Amino acid sequence: MAARFLTRLTQAFAIDLEMLALFRLLLALIVIWGLLGRAELGPHLFPEMSPPATTDADEATESNAAVDAEADRHDSWAVLYTSRQSRAVHTPWHWSVLWLDQVVQQAHVELLSVQTVEPARTAPSGPATTDPLADPTAQETPELEVGPTRTLDLLGPATTPREDRPGVESSLKSALDGARPDDPSGPRPVFYAWHEPLTRATDFLASRLWFDAVIGVGVAAGILLAVGLFTKTSNFILWVVVLSVQHRLPLFNAGGDSLERLFLFWLLFLPAGAVWSLDAWWFPRQGFWRKRLNQARAQRYQEHVATGQGLVRGHSIGNWATAAILIQLVAIYFYSGLEKCNADWWQGTAIAQAWQWGFISKPLAATLAVYAGPLQVLTWGVLALELLCPLLVFCPGLFGWTRRGTAATLVLMHVGIMATMTIGTFSAVCIAGWLLVLGLPRSGGVGWRGWLRDPRDRGEWLPQWIPSSSRATATAAEWLVLGLLGLTVWWNLAQATPLRPLRVFPKALEPLVCQLGLDPQFPMFGRVPQHDYGWRHQVELASGESRDIRPELPAPLNVPNRITTWSEPAAICLWRQLHVNLLYLEDVQPEFVGLVRERLQRLEFETWRRQMAQLSSADSSSGDKSSDDISSEDLATAWSELVLVDMVSGDEQTWAVTDL
Repeated sequence: MAARFLTRLTQAFAIDLEMLALFRLLLALIVIWGLLGRAELGPHLFPEMSPPATTDADEATESNAAVDAEADRHDSWAVLYTSRQSRAVHTPWHWSVLWLDQVVQQAHVELLSVQTVEPARTAPSGPATTDPLADPTAQETPELEVGPTRTLDLLGPATTPREDRPGVESSLKSALDGARPDDPSGPRPVFYAWHEPLTRATDFLASRLWFDAVIGVGVAAGILLAVGLFTKTSNFILWVVVLSVQHRLPLFNAGGDSLERLFLFWLLFLPAGAVWSLDAWWFPRQGFWRKRLNQARAQRYQEHVATGQGLVRGHSIGNWATAAILIQLVAIYFYSGLEKCNADWWQGTAIAQAWQWGFISKPLAATLAVYAGPLQVLTWGVLALELLCPLLVFCPGLFGWTRRGTAATLVLMHVGIMATMTIGTFSAVCIAGWLLVLGLPRSGGVGWRGWLRDPRDRGEWLPQWIPSSSRATATAAEWLVLGLLGLTVWWNLAQATPLRPLRVFPKALEPLVCQLGLDPQFPMFGRVPQHDYGWRHQVELASGESRDIRPELPAPLNVPNRITTWSEPAAICLWRQLHVNLLYLEDVQPEFVGLVRERLQRLEFETWRRQMAQLSSADSSSGDKSSDDISSEDLATAWSELVLVDMVSGDEQTWAVTDL
């Protein structure tokens, strides 16, 4: 009895290698789609446009501020948030290759520490003809006494506005001027000219060129992973790129993005390229799992020749790595079910309320939202299914009858979500993940019940089963995966709303979880919006005209408050997610959300002013006069405000929304 139970439990976490290869292909394509969409956001993170022109009053101080403007040119009006500002919303243990500019800049600061030195004991006779600071080789000082080193705060707080934050060069100049009194016999500061290459490196690592290069490397790695060429290497590179891009663009992330990086991480421990890959085709005798597959195929062929039975096809494996990726998938739903334990879901109104939010709901949702009774039953069914999901999928003796039905039901649920809502890649990633649970189509009995029952719950080893290796390295890797899996599940449960006040996750383990990117958030509409929120960018002209400029802006800035099509480009979907996160993260990251909200308003307004100015200039040169032309005086004195609006009542709301 114990042996049969252990066999059932082991095969409950088994994965068919053929389905793993299909999952690898789908996951890579989904990740590539997301990376290409984020590449289109580059102009709003690294603008090629210059800031608005300065006024006459600014010309007097233009020469003094030139260095500061050059040092802070990436922090102009068209940038939603800079690299340093995105770094400030994460813990000190998170990392990103798109934050390397800050690492180099910190090294820059340390190397530019000012040292005061005493001149020669015998002062040179005659007047000084050359300033040694301007030309260090013009005057030699034979004997120097090095004074104390002072480290300068050349950067300032991350949230300090550009106009209030000193630049690196100007701060250095001020420090040098303050350290050199008029008395020529006093202490003089010296520093090394190492800052020039470091400044260039910082500029490059903070530029759009570096951002596009990282995205390009990720897309190339995704293509290699999709076709199964150098699978492990491409998988690791793609995981690094995805983690880096998500940390650099925190307000554009959704639940699907967290799931992408988690699946890529667990895929590192799985033989994703063992079958249906270019690696298996070109290098059939290399790699541990491909060697085991060759041995299993040879043994099966010998049994086929000896017994005359049909040749067994397919390959199934089970270890802690396969358990990790399956448990991660199922834990999402259980964690989401805990988040949904609130009045909206208990009363059965959550789905109807979510579908009434036209900003993320498609036309089909508005059509179905009027059926209150069926939606109430559907809401309760979703809540019950998510809470019972671990039991229905993994319980030995039960999952044989419930696993395939549960997986098929959840796949249909995600198809319905894709048809009614825009929530990024979450549903697509989940559907790909459930293919691992379903496995290859094989019958567990006779008739339709045989196809409904999963044969892995019969207490017998499947003919397709390939035992795991007993080597020390393989055993150590499985224990490592087991420890990381425990941390991930622990983290997910600790972040659930009912358990969060208890703080059951130890602080000492947070650095490891954050560094590996195993810290996802999957609310999945635990909090449902109570209003049909929309956005209006109201502009008031000196002539008294008032207009909403959102529809006049270029994509993706002109994201509409209603979805009228079945699908949208990736950049539009990401821009929608930005607006959703501005609401949901208001109470979690208030300073950062407030900064991005102000930058978004300024970005849209300045883009519209430039667009109107160019339109007026073109009409003037052609002699045409459009009814939408606005005078330069009106453009110069225009005032705008980004307003959150209840699309049903028309009431304007504050941004600090507390009734989501």
